[in-house]
Amino acid sequence: MLSSILLLVPFLAGINAANDWTVPCTQGECFYDLPTTDNATSAGSLRIWGSPDAITDITTAAGWTILGCDGSALNQSIRLVCTDDPEDPNSNCGHLYQNIGAVHKLVRLPEDCGASAFARVSDAWESADQSIPEAVQKRIVRRNGQPPVVKALALDVNFDAVDHTLAGPVNIEINGANAPVDEAPASRRMERLVSGATASGTVSSSGKSASAALEGNLVNVSGNIGTFKLKPLALKKNVNLVNKAVSCGPAGGSLKVDMSANANAQATITVTAKGTVVPPNIPTFLVVAGVTANIGGTVTLAAGLNARALLIPLRTSFDSSQQGHIDSGNVNLLTAAVPGLNFPGILTVGPTFKVDTQFVGDVQVPMAMTVGMNFAVNNAQLSFPPSASNKPNPSAFSVGDMPLTLNAQSNVKATGTMTATLIPSINLGVNALGGKATAQIFLSFNANAAINMNLDGSAAVAASANIKSALAPKKTASAEDALAARTITGTGSLSGCVKVNAGLSVNAGATGSFFSVFNQSTKSTLFSKNFAVFSKCFGGKTARSVRSMPRVSRLDRVRRIGALSCPAGTTKPVLSPITSGTVSKSR
Repeated sequence: MLSSILLLVPFLAGINAANDWTVPCTQGECFYDLPTTDNATSAGSLRIWGSPDAITDITTAAGWTILGCDGSALNQSIRLVCTDDPEDPNSNCGHLYQNIGAVHKLVRLPEDCGASAFARVSDAWESADQSIPEAVQKRIVRRNGQPPVVKALALDVNFDAVDHTLAGPVNIEINGANAPVDEAPASRRMERLVSGATASGTVSSSGKSASAALEGNLVNVSGNIGTFKLKPLALKKNVNLVNKAVSCGPAGGSLKVDMSANANAQATITVTAKGTVVPPNIPTFLVVAGVTANIGGTVTLAAGLNARALLIPLRTSFDSSQQGHIDSGNVNLLTAAVPGLNFPGILTVGPTFKVDTQFVGDVQVPMAMTVGMNFAVNNAQLSFPPSASNKPNPSAFSVGDMPLTLNAQSNVKATGTMTATLIPSINLGVNALGGKATAQIFLSFNANAAINMNLDGSAAVAASANIKSALAPKKTASAEDALAARTITGTGSLSGCVKVNAGLSVNAGATGSFFSVFNQSTKSTLFSKNFAVFSKCFGGKTARSVRSMPRVSRLDRVRRIGALSCPAGTTKPVLSPITSGTVSKSR
């Protein structure tokens, strides 16, 4: 059994802390950095800028103390008091009400107030509750014996409701990754957001701020990646997919499919975005995943029934003695959330790692088969939305050693076409600007192995091909890699051909739409390559072109079981070897 290991490590954009909690946001520009805790799973910098009348600050840096706030709410009303003397020309409290008043401004919130770093002021008034805690009273600058006035604000993240004709648009840019950096102090907000997180470590970066990293709509990849470790996802699972029996007397009559899978994976994602938060619009958005992976598995098929059109998953034991149509449909092996990027109310990217598997084919003779697939992915950079300039380098993908064993009943005509597929994927749920845009993005690997058999048997002894040597990939005029056997021996009276192909494609797409950047029609094949793993003809027949079965659509999820029929004859079929060994890549 082969292991499937997906180690997804991106090229991280340079992320330096730009936020300073001691400096008030009263000059028309404000930053927020996702801070690092021991359990932090992401790093990122958010910058907004616009007119000084459009952006303000209600943190202690601007002279305000909040008297009550829900640390996890996006929409709420709060009380606050200015601890400075409002008559002091150095006080920043008055900036909240400057020129256009407080309503329709964006405010920077303290770390322990609200889930979002910034919020819209939808209403402002003097609070009916003028009480001030004693601890706060001690910090208030006395004003000629006059008590300070406790204010109240209604806050939300409905940025679409801001009247931008009052102070103009507010721009936004974000640069982030779901791996931590060691820039910022511990954060109570992040402790709430990543409670129970499973990743730890640091990434040292010498890159620029988010504003510089997004210049020209490109990810800044000049940062140095330090040591970090994300808890790996693990899959080890055995499942029965098909278990059918037909009464065929002494000839038997069963069809059984078992699958055993083993996968380990790590994933990180880099995200950049640029646009305006007021009015809400993000015309620049890019997701990048850097991938290093081994994708492998073994399909074992034993057929005592004749079966047509078979869809079964990877690392599969298939036992068949009849004839008919079977379709197991898509089978999910794993669905697990991985650490994401979260600026609540502004931009959230929530990744989910999935592994699905399928098998499709026709079998017209009792047979047994073991076929493996083994693909290597070395530092492939996958981007969405895709473009001609950001496709992964084809040299990042290669094929590895594959086991192959094929036995069939030798005194009858043996035909069959089967394809096994393993589909690991990263699915990203994207929510921007308080739900103004929501979408699902997928980056998927479709690894498949296909066998085509067309043999005529006239005796009770089968031909045999024993694979012992390395099979070297060769570039063909059609740009496919051919693997040619160097040492193959054959005996017996079978005539016809057997071919085994392998293929790998990398696909990207989306459901939903994200402003003008992409919609549900944005789909692309980032990479696709087929490999001729094995080809052997017996009895003087020439090989004919064999293609892998068409890949099953991501939307084709219906399990179908067709009619099964018994094999010819009245005795249990005797299988003879056709080929056995390991198809090895050239060193």
